[in-house]
Amino acid sequence: MSRSNGNTIALCIFFLCSVFAIWIGASINAKAQTQHQNNPTLKETLRWMQTSLENGGGDYEVGHEVRSVKLDDFDGCKVHFSASTHQEPFMNGEPAPDKRPTRIDYFFNLGDIDPTNLPFTRGPRFNLSARSLITIHTRNDEKKIMSRYSWSEADSKPDDTFIIFALDAIENDYVDRFARAFKHAVETCGGKPSFFTGSNRQDSDKPSSHAAGGTAAQSAAPNEPLDLSDGIEPKETVEPAPRLARPRKDIPTIAKAANGAIVSIIMSDKDGHAIAQGTGFLVSKDGHIVTNYHVIENGSSATIKFPDGALFAVDGVLASDKARDVAVIKAHGENFRTLTVGNSDKLQVGEDVVAIGNPLSLESTVSNGIVSGIRTSEEKGGKFLQVTTPISPGSSGGPLFNMAGEVVGITTLYLEGGENLNFAIPINDAKHLLLARSPKIQALPNEPEPIKPQRHDGDAHSSARDYYQQLYDAGGFSEDLPAYVCFIDDDQSGTFLTFRALAYDEYYGTTVQKKAPYVTFMPRSVFNALPSDLQKFFRTNRALYLDVYNKGVKGNMVEYDWNQDEGAWFLSTIPADANAHSRESAVFRLSIEPATMRFSIIEISTLTVERDVTAATRTDRSDPFGGVCEKVPSPK
Repeated sequence: MSRSNGNTIALCIFFLCSVFAIWIGASINAKAQTQHQNNPTLKETLRWMQTSLENGGGDYEVGHEVRSVKLDDFDGCKVHFSASTHQEPFMNGEPAPDKRPTRIDYFFNLGDIDPTNLPFTRGPRFNLSARSLITIHTRNDEKKIMSRYSWSEADSKPDDTFIIFALDAIENDYVDRFARAFKHAVETCGGKPSFFTGSNRQDSDKPSSHAAGGTAAQSAAPNEPLDLSDGIEPKETVEPAPRLARPRKDIPTIAKAANGAIVSIIMSDKDGHAIAQGTGFLVSKDGHIVTNYHVIENGSSATIKFPDGALFAVDGVLASDKARDVAVIKAHGENFRTLTVGNSDKLQVGEDVVAIGNPLSLESTVSNGIVSGIRTSEEKGGKFLQVTTPISPGSSGGPLFNMAGEVVGITTLYLEGGENLNFAIPINDAKHLLLARSPKIQALPNEPEPIKPQRHDGDAHSSARDYYQQLYDAGGFSEDLPAYVCFIDDDQSGTFLTFRALAYDEYYGTTVQKKAPYVTFMPRSVFNALPSDLQKFFRTNRALYLDVYNKGVKGNMVEYDWNQDEGAWFLSTIPADANAHSRESAVFRLSIEPATMRFSIIEISTLTVERDVTAATRTDRSDPFGGVCEKVPSPK
């Protein structure tokens, strides 16, 4: 081989090696770039979130109002978000209304957020007035988020456990990518799952694992590569990778998990008398309750009652939408149990659902069915879920669950005379109220009750009897069957009374039985099982326990004590402040005629007013009211 040929071959080898080296280097750089793109730094992630929100990802319009979410600033893991509104004129020249802009600033540390609890919903694509929603929860629902309101001068302090951000819905997958970016930033800052999470979520005591970190179906998908390279311009996208479905639960599991988070809402008039009852469910530990607007529209005060009998006052209304029949009220208290809110947009016709409510005072009644249709009503301003799950009076405002145990609807009404025509409001229609709730609690609507036509069927007790019969047929007295039910003369309010009178025969013997045959004498075995203080009471006394029902709503039980000399039952009330200069007390006298079982109640009120060293007392006696009592039959 000549020298020139050898040089030529050497040059070729050198050239090929150089090209190969360049290709290898480019491949390594490309791979490194791809890996970096799928695992950006915290600063790069937050910068992408900030830029995408500023470029319109955090804006959507409702009429003239533009609502915006921004990431205003960040310093390491400390972030400052804001949600604001302002008015803009239409392009056709229609001026904007004169409404003040509003702004809420949120300050928190990403390390305090639960990365496995970031549920989101997508709004309809290319709809300017639509929005997607993402909810951010703190770990273990601790108050770690500080909120500052532009319309309030109150000092800010960490007082919130979650935020709901409304995002643009023009690009269908933007909320997915924003949720993944937020989750990545939280995990980078050391955010951990809450304690005692569901079976499909990771426990915070276990090592962090992407495979275990997601709440499927509507949380940020943990296994998908994090790609922040795209902007938010509309584009054709590949469908997101399928997510794991939440595990299906059986009905007893759903009912058990919901226990303690579903309440009865009892509305009362200005005199404190119960006039209506509905259902509601808790969505925050500090007492935010979702219900129907029509449940709270009448009455000047409200009380919530738990299945265990605990009562809490209602402070007022946080937000409401009368047209959609949805309201969010605030219960006085904290550390309540809550329900998980799902995504009603994912419901399909034929899907199994479970409803839990308090129909006719039958608390925690569980029923199941299917979604038989999804209807749209222009008159009612939106969609309704038609379900075969029975919904009775008193169940309005209760939660409708999917089989993952998530609330997907608010039971609202049924059609009388219609077989299985029951409806619920999609839960997504309430989410904007949770987002827009005002820190200033509003008073209850206290709207006047509509005037109902008088009945002309000749039965003065039919209204009250209807409520009583429905309650009796539904087993409403099964646990503690009263001895007698009483209907008031000429009363169309739907009010009836029930009572049971108890005594022990050792003291009274047959004398009492003649004067009051309606008294139940307890046997010695029952008497011996009573606490010692009750045994002492019943040795010399007897008691009548009375319940008042108004339109099927059970009020507080009161106790009347027997007066042997008067031959009647008495209930006394004492002044709220015995040392007040003006004191009012009352005595209620209940008499029952044994032969006819007619009853009569008279109120004797006493007002005492002190002036210097003298006191003036006035006693008033009300007109009696009464009716007829009859024995409650034993269940067949």
